[in-house]
Amino acid sequence: MPGSDTIVWVHGDCLSPSGPALLAHPDAPELW
Repeated sequence: MPGSDTIVWVHGDCLSPSGPALLAHPDAPELW
């Protein structure tokens, strides 16, 4: 994860892979 300061926390309301947070930061690691 070099160079990345973003982690996407996926809340229950946005569990879809096409949710706005995942679309805005497609290369960031996600917490489900």
